[in-house]
Formats: sequence, structure tokens, C-alpha cells
Amino acid sequence: MNVTASTIFRASVFLVSSIVIGNAALAQDAIVGQAEFKMHCAACHGMEGRGDGPIGPLLKTPAPNLALIAERNGGKFPFQKVYEIIDGSSALAAHGTRDMPLWGVRYRKEPMPVTPDQVSVTNAEVEQRILSLVYYLGTLQ
Repeated sequence: MNVTASTIFRASVFLVSSIVIGNAALAQDAIVGQAEFKMHCAACHGMEGRGDGPIGPLLKTPAPNLALIAERNGGKFPFQKVYEIIDGSSALAAHGTRDMPLWGVRYRKEPMPVTPDQVSVTNAEVEQRILSLVYYLGTLQ
């Protein structure tokens, strides 16, 4: 195989572009995730995820400091584990059942009955919400 300087250059440009675009996409996801967090999580976990939300004192189980997730996991952010806690495939007793208003249909992938005043949400939209939220939590570490 004859590899020319031009081929190497094009491959390098493609690789760098992919990384930059990929990082920009992750940054955008984190921005969306921050808004998602502030609207749906901050009441318990606090605006910066430190477990100091205004509802905190009323909770039976204190909301954890989400900025310490990586520290509590040997210095690595457990992306998949966090995703599974949010999507409900890994139960978290403090969050209650998936039927609780805390979760509602916002992070539920299984079909839900839709009433006239509700908007139907696709699994892809729910997955994007969860991914954005997980990316944002990763930035808090």
C-alpha cells in the first residue's frame, strides 16, 4: 500500500475535525443537560448538584452531592451507571418508583398513554434528554 503525504494529511484533518466536532457536540449536550438539570433535578440536588437543593431538608434520604460521583467511583465517572439510574434500568430507592411525579414521563422510554393535554415523546427524545443530563453531570466532576 502506497501512503502519500497527502493521504496522511487528509486523514489527520478528518481525525482532528471529528474530535473538534465531537467535542462541540458534547459541549452542546452538556449545555442542554444543564438546563434539564436545573428544571428537573436542582430542587433536590441543588443548582450545582451538591445535594443542597431547597427541597433537601424535606427529604427522608438526603440528596447526594452529584459533583462527587467520580470521586466515589475511584476517580472515574461511571457514565453507563449514571445513565441507567436516570433511565430507571438501575433502581435507586431514594428516587422511588418510575410512576412517581419526580420522574413522570420525562425520562421514561416505555410507551405511556397520552392524554389530549400531553405531547407524545419518542424514545429518541427521552434518550437525548438523559444523555444530555449525564454529559452535564460529567462536567460537575
